[in-house]
Amino acid sequence: MNSKDIRKYWTYKYNSIYGKEYTAGNFLVELSLIKKLLFKYEEYVVLEAIDRFLESVDKSKAFISYFASNKVFENKFEKLIKNKDIVKYKRTLNLSNNDIRDLIKEYEEYSSAIILSNSEKIRKKEILEQLERISRAGQTVKSSAS
Repeated sequence: MNSKDIRKYWTYKYNSIYGKEYTAGNFLVELSLIKKLLFKYEEYVVLEAIDRFLESVDKSKAFISYFASNKVFENKFEKLIKNKDIVKYKRTLNLSNNDIRDLIKEYEEYSSAIILSNSEKIRKKEILEQLERISRAGQTVKSSAS
């Protein structure tokens, strides 16, 4: 996913939430701001942040330049950034599956802990590996069904 794809997602979400077309300030500046976000954070983090931002912000502030500012992105989405390694799985895996939901919840608890023991650090890595295996298995099933 590149910055144009993310911007298309933004305009789609903006339209679906506000019922209006998104009017850009400066297209190239917006693309460069999104590109910076993609360089610093994973695409799933940016997508999740877009969803949360547009659902919670007043329409007068719903602009990419405001969203991408450090003031907003890093302050408002601190918890999301802290859980950046599992956002991909929250967006792509079936969260109605109790095992997956439990793994994600356990990972989030470890992420919010102030201090972790060595065994908890190891478990946190194991959870990511399990989620990746589940994700690969799910993608294999999807691609063979196509």
